[in-house]
Amino acid sequence: MGQGVARPRCPSYFPYEGLADLAAVLMPDESGWTMAQLAESLAVVTCGRTVEEAREMLLDAAREMIASYRELQTTVTGGW
Repeated sequence: MGQGVARPRCPSYFPYEGLADLAAVLMPDESGWTMAQLAESLAVVTCGRTVEEAREMLLDAAREMIASYRELQTTVTGGW
């Protein structure tokens, strides 16, 4: 890239431990925190001060989402 041109930041993509077939997308936000989102669901998103905190919060949010689907007896499929 040419001089003075900002290189776009690429989000980090991590397989998600503890939940089969789910992945976390992590990227820095404007304030220095880390935004975390499930790659499979745009509705599951959170932020943390550190990458580790963001991953922990996202895992909790994903578990809560799955628990609510179970409670409602809703089938979870790809593209939720």
